[in-house]
Amino acid sequence: MPDFHFYDLLWERRRRTALLCLPVAMEWYGIGAAALLGLSFCFAHRVRWFLASAAAILAGFVAATASRGGRGADWYLMAAGLLATAAGLAIARVMLVRSVSLRLLGRIDGGAGLPFDDEIGARLRDMRAFGLVRATDRGNTLTPLGRAVAGAAAPLCRAPRVAR
Repeated sequence: MPDFHFYDLLWERRRRTALLCLPVAMEWYGIGAAALLGLSFCFAHRVRWFLASAAAILAGFVAATASRGGRGADWYLMAAGLLATAAGLAIARVMLVRSVSLRLLGRIDGGAGLPFDDEIGARLRDMRAFGLVRATDRGNTLTPLGRAVAGAAAPLCRAPRVAR
């Protein structure tokens, strides 16, 4: 007859389950990288600075975790999540920096700023730089990439009833 009791087996199972629930080193690196991405978003007000800091943070995560048992499904999922977080924050940073409404409100409040036509012209230049718009003899038109981005953004704007 084995020399153990039911309570010993139950205790061993609880101990193993508790150990499995504790975050491993890769998860701590992921939590730290996500926190650093948030701090970078708060303090890097220029898009290029944010992108550079996000790339450095993601490279640091990869360098720190790839040799510590990385490259498993959890590692790929964590890296993809951090990359998606960085991309989402970059989009939010661009929207905050280039928001016509915020710029106009700031101009009205501060009594300074670019004229309205210059604000719109700056947005069009940005869209041309990203390949979303091209100039034609009748004005501006969306490129195929611009149509794809607009097609992807339209349902996202309709979902919370931002646009109808």
